Amino acid sequence: MSTRAAVSLIQSKSSAETLLLRCHVRPGASKAREGVVAITDEVIELCVSAPPQDGKANKAVLAVLSEVSDACSFDL
Repeated sequence: MSTRAAVSLIQSKSSAETLLLRCHVRPGASKAREGVVAITDEVIELCVSAPPQDGKANKAVLAVLSEVSDACSFDL
């Protein structure tokens, strides 16, 4: 059993609160499978169609998280 949660709130006196998302990303997935595929106690599983090259998959992860959270990718 893991002691790390998929979502954690980090509170700080000196700055705004931070939401930590523990994700397992599968790059190179089919476009039809792109998005959040599972949320468990330990991890959020994401599939993105972008390859794991030159930050392309990272940008795709931000786009998926932005879409599902209604947050600007700049805020993520």
